[in-house]
This record gives sequence, C-alpha cells and structure tokens, in this order.
Amino acid sequence: MSAKFNVIIPDDLLERARKVADEKNISVAAIINEALRNTLEGDRISALESRVLELEKEIKKLKNRNK
Repeated sequence: MSAKFNVIIPDDLLERARKVADEKNISVAAIINEALRNTLEGDRISALESRVLELEKEIKKLKNRNK
C-alpha cells in the first residue's frame, strides 16, 4: 500500500535531492523515500540500543548481587 502526500520542500533541499537523484539515476521521490526510511530506521536502532544498554546495566547489577 502506498500513500500520496503534497509536501512543501525548501528550494535548497529540493536542489540537493535532485542532485543526489541524478547521481544515483533515480527519482526525487525515491530519494525522499530513502531519506525517510533511513531516518525512521535510525530512530528504531537508537531505541533498541537504549533498551539493550538498560538491560546490560540490569545484568551487571544482578551479577554483582550474586557475588
């Protein structure tokens, strides 16, 4: 499923997107999708890393308690 949006993009970002799209030989829409996907994936990874860090702290506490 896909959705269609009307988005206002500042001129400088649009020019940069066009340049990257030309270099990669893909559409500006594909560049925007890639940027959005990378941003959302980065947020997901950050959230997972944070959860892992908290779990590692808990494991360390438990190990120290059992010594």
